Amino acid sequence: MSDSDELEAVGRGSSKQGVTIIEVIFAVTIFSIIVVVVMGMMNRGLFAVLSAADRGGARDELSAQADALRFIHDGWAAERENAAVTWQFNALWSEITRSDRVLASAEGLGNPADCNPNAAPPPQAFVLNTRRLIIGPYGVGGIPTWAAIRDEVVIRPNNVPWTTPPPLHPRIIYTIPGVADDSEAAIQEAQEFDRVAMVEGVWVVAVRSTHSVPGSGGQAEFFDFHIRTCWNPAGQSTPDNASTIVRLYNPGVWE
Repeated sequence: MSDSDELEAVGRGSSKQGVTIIEVIFAVTIFSIIVVVVMGMMNRGLFAVLSAADRGGARDELSAQADALRFIHDGWAAERENAAVTWQFNALWSEITRSDRVLASAEGLGNPADCNPNAAPPPQAFVLNTRRLIIGPYGVGGIPTWAAIRDEVVIRPNNVPWTTPPPLHPRIIYTIPGVADDSEAAIQEAQEFDRVAMVEGVWVVAVRSTHSVPGSGGQAEFFDFHIRTCWNPAGQSTPDNASTIVRLYNPGVWE
């Protein structure tokens, strides 16, 4: 190979340039933007899943309370023509519609969308222990009556702790009789978790109708049961809520 050929080969090799610092910075910047966008999408997706799970739990509690209210109402409506000694549901219906525990107007409840998870429930609030709503012989002589376990079914803020704000979605936490926690030493396989240990972010308030049935001694024609939930969703600064209203006509004034 001649000297001229060697110089030409060297010239061709020296014309191949490497990656510049600007190109490296540009590539790293593009990669960083892609990573940030993908992570943001993953976080939003995770929060959406958590929010859906919270709302699902809240809806389950709303449905359980609504079904329990209808169960008590329909049971009292069906048995009111029977002898009083056989009544089972009268005690429960009378408790959730007590004149000193119902509101005359729903205005005092406010808008459900303006709920505050840190606020205590209204003094008229209650929840129903759905796990104790079973028909069975309670009372003296085996006579069925709900009066014997009324305070175990209709749960009010002065009966058990109401946690504010709820650490998770709205829920009712159950325990076994006579045990304040769920420690392993206290749990026995034969026992059932059918006592309310704590209420978190869910409550029911009864509002009587403004119309009283003539000749009934001032009894309301119907009651609107406002079932509400309120909690702090994961990754959001605005509280979330779910609510419904169940209207039940008063069997005590039916002809």
